[in-house]
Amino acid sequence: YKCKVCGLEYVNLMPTMKELKSFYLNYTDFRASKLVLEKNASRNIKALSQYGLCKESHLLDFGCGKNIFVETGDSPNWWGYDEYAPFHARMINDYRSGNWDFITMWGVLEHLPAPKETVQELATHLNKGGKLALTTITTESGIPFQYKPPEHLTYWRKRAIEKLFNLAGLKILEYRAYKM
Repeated sequence: YKCKVCGLEYVNLMPTMKELKSFYLNYTDFRASKLVLEKNASRNIKALSQYGLCKESHLLDFGCGKNIFVETGDSPNWWGYDEYAPFHARMINDYRSGNWDFITMWGVLEHLPAPKETVQELATHLNKGGKLALTTITTESGIPFQYKPPEHLTYWRKRAIEKLFNLAGLKILEYRAYKM
């Protein structure tokens, strides 16, 4: 389905949590080798440093998968959280136990069955002046994508992301096309 106002495309009916947990039990993104993920992590760390990210920052990587972003950052203040991924070093069981200077969501938004609620919840765990950074599939990016539920549940447009951030009380500081 597609929202006529903001252009967000989404799956209807959303999979259940049981279906999603079963799907992600053995999930592998065959296009994302560890080397590619490490290069993306380094590039994203550099990009966020202009907004104050440093090793002293308290960072949560939400939907961290194998936790490569946190490992690449190599900071004792950076943690990963993923409801579906097996536990790795530098991961926490409950992200709600603290407040964060930065929350990142690298390629996660499109996987969430309730993205609005998730982003609103995460925004409440940002410290004053905290930043939420994410990448997601957009239908405007020129990157070929395929509709493939239950992996991708939403497909975004800039206007939809603006609306999402506004609902969460967040301001967009930068918006650009993502390239992996």
